[in-house]
Amino acid sequence: MSEQARFSPSPQPTPEMQEEFTLLMSLRLDNLLDSSEQQQFDSYVERYPLLARQWQEWQRLHQQIAATPHAEPPPGFVDRVELCLVQFERRRRLWQGILFGGLVVLLWSGLVATIVGLGAFLLLSQGVQLNDLIYLLAYLSSTVGHWFAMLRDSLGAIAASPQTMVMLLLYVTLATILLSLWVRFLRRTTTGQGDNSVAASVA
Repeated sequence: MSEQARFSPSPQPTPEMQEEFTLLMSLRLDNLLDSSEQQQFDSYVERYPLLARQWQEWQRLHQQIAATPHAEPPPGFVDRVELCLVQFERRRRLWQGILFGGLVVLLWSGLVATIVGLGAFLLLSQGVQLNDLIYLLAYLSSTVGHWFAMLRDSLGAIAASPQTMVMLLLYVTLATILLSLWVRFLRRTTTGQGDNSVAASVA
């Protein structure tokens, strides 16, 4: 009987037990097990050798991780990173400005070249029509200038006549009279309102 008990296979936990034991191991490493969970954990370790070996492996890994020194950034690392980010952003904006300026210059050069080319093409292929257009524009400019000169001379002649001077004097005199009457009316209205307000306050 002793030989059969020695060579009998050890009990194996179910997948649900292994999942629960994994959760209990995590809590045990953090010292978060309560009394009932601690009893359940100990029973798993005592009953199932597979879970006991798994617990030993977890303890060994936990000790290795705890013994590993924590890497800390050197002094001024954060400041250097922020400075690098600021410099990168400045370079990016500088390159954006250079590309935008180059694009504007390229478009402007293309527009000027197109206008010059179109003008040269019209000058070479449509020379007669272009001459007629220039002559028409010159004629219109001369005609408009002649009309303005005639209008200026007519206005000068009208202003120099005695009848115009008399009408102008009459207009100025009438405007002065109307303005003085309007000022007097405003003064009387304002004075009357002031007297009424004073009387009302006294009463």
